[in-house]
Amino acid sequence: MNRANENRPPLPIEWTEEYGCKVPTCPACGDITDSVEQCPYCGQKFSPDDTVRERKKVSRMACLLCGTEHALVITSDAYNGHIRGVCEACGAKMMG
Repeated sequence: MNRANENRPPLPIEWTEEYGCKVPTCPACGDITDSVEQCPYCGQKFSPDDTVRERKKVSRMACLLCGTEHALVITSDAYNGHIRGVCEACGAKMMG
């Protein structure tokens, strides 16, 4: 299926405040998308911005369960910014 904007050059993603969260919005069709890379509705590709880069950073800290230093790998969801962590030592999962 050929979508209207899939062959156009990438545009900067737009962000909309919805239910207390910043969510990605397609600059071409205006729909809220579930992707920060391409609109599933019109096919428009997005160029990454500072919000996406910041949310894709990975950090580490001591696990709150087992106490192993730098074992808890913390990532942030690029879509809504929710953080989650998984301990490489004990397998504990945390979300915030």
